[in-house]
Amino acid sequence: MTSARPRVPIRVDGDAVQQRVTDIFNALAGAQITEITLTDLLGLQAPS
Repeated sequence: MTSARPRVPIRVDGDAVQQRVTDIFNALAGAQITEITLTDLLGLQAPS
């Protein structure tokens, strides 16, 4: 069995409503997922 924590990549569309992004963060926190990676609109991965 592995103890690796899930890492969730998130790419937010420029037209997304800020509240929806907050909802995603809250849902992840509720599932105790704290490792996320944000990617920009050009598809380049931000440093984690």
